[in-house]
Parts: sequence; structure tokens; C-alpha cells
Amino acid sequence: MRAYDLTVSGSLVVSGSDKVDYPEEIRNDFEKEYGELKHPDAVVDGMIAQEVKETIDSMGVSFSGWHENDNTKQELQYATFVMPLIKAVQELSAKVEELESKLK
Repeated sequence: MRAYDLTVSGSLVVSGSDKVDYPEEIRNDFEKEYGELKHPDAVVDGMIAQEVKETIDSMGVSFSGWHENDNTKQELQYATFVMPLIKAVQELSAKVEELESKLK
């Protein structure tokens, strides 16, 4: 596989924000906006948009995965996290290879 040179650092995904399990109140808000959950007993995972934005700002990069809509509600587009995840894997793989070469 070709090693792509991506603009957004993988550290945005790896260390920039924590995964959360959304509490019932947020799940209820989601249902009001988007309709009933198909699997109401399932855990709804996500990240806090404000934390992602803080990380983006601290790194001085732009990232299309974060958006603020007209009513100032911050949203994340999870599909756009794929490329930074690939970058994170590339960065970590390079570190592993470097460390492995030092052991030889």
C-alpha cells in the first residue's frame, strides 16, 4: 500500500480527543433530531466536538471533520476521521520499525 502524505497529523485522532459513551439525555436529543434509534439498548459512542476543536486549534490545522452549524451547534463528521486514522497508523508503524531496528 502506498504511504500517503496526509496534512492532518494522526495525533489528532490518537491523542486529541477521548471516546465517550453518550448518556441518556444526549441520546434523547439525538432521537428528537434524527428519529428513533434502531437499537435503543446499544451504546452510542462518539467524541466531544469541543475537544476535537480545541485539538485542531492547538495544532494549527484545519480539519473537515469538525463543523459548526448555523445555530452554533458543533458537530463531527466521523467518516472524515478515516484519513487521520490512516496517518496515525503510518506514524506509529514508522516508530515501531525504528524501535525494532534499534533492537537488532
